[in-house]
Amino acid sequence: MRQTSVASLMRQGLRQNEFLPYYQPIVDGRDGSVLGAEALARWYRRGKMVPPGQFVPFAEENGLIGPITEQIVKKVLTDLKDLGWVGTNRYISINAEPDQVVKTDFCQSLVKQLIDSGIPGRNIAVEITERRQLTNLAEARSRLLCLADAGIDIKIDDAGTGFGGFSYVQELPVSTLKIDKMFVDTLRTEGDAKRPVLDAIIHFARASGLSTIAEGVETNQQVDYLVKAGVHAIQGYVYSRPMSAEKLVSWMKEHEMETPGIITGSR
Repeated sequence: MRQTSVASLMRQGLRQNEFLPYYQPIVDGRDGSVLGAEALARWYRRGKMVPPGQFVPFAEENGLIGPITEQIVKKVLTDLKDLGWVGTNRYISINAEPDQVVKTDFCQSLVKQLIDSGIPGRNIAVEITERRQLTNLAEARSRLLCLADAGIDIKIDDAGTGFGGFSYVQELPVSTLKIDKMFVDTLRTEGDAKRPVLDAIIHFARASGLSTIAEGVETNQQVDYLVKAGVHAIQGYVYSRPMSAEKLVSWMKEHEMETPGIITGSR
């Protein structure tokens, strides 16, 4: 009964456009310039924000994450224009579940929306999580090539935590690994047993010619370690919590004023 009730509320929320993206900036740890942002699903219902942990897992398990992602993508494309990022090198990352990639028309639909809106592929990235398995790598490769051919960057999210590993990098048109917070947290204490895993992921990415993003970064000390290790793209509370598109505009203005020597504009 609870699942039926929640599903009904979420379908109602979809009809009323209650799902929206919040953005967490991705910043170059070397000079503070903003590289882009990740779009994170939020549910704004009856004037209150529903915590993502209370609806995202349910949506993933009950086939509702696809319609929610579709609603969010439409708003992301509008926000890209409002942010003035269209045609620059800044991008917004969208999360996609493995089943969305393989079992739906997500990839083809995204490319069509970009063409219809006149937004270059480089202004969008797609993050595929390792936490859920891609059951058909051949089909996933075919569909993701559609995105890559359109200039869309394919990122593996939660790298090192799940099913993908070497096979995703070898079989799929992946260009970026996102290092999970679990491994970034090892930088808080000396002698953490998972620290060598962090270093191994960074080494693997470098040897494979992949870019890296560290997520869940909370301290300047973590930023310093990661930058010295060659991980320049940083995402986390050290810079900002996720926020609305309107607040992102204000945050960027304040960030550029507060960061000495920042490179602004179309970077």
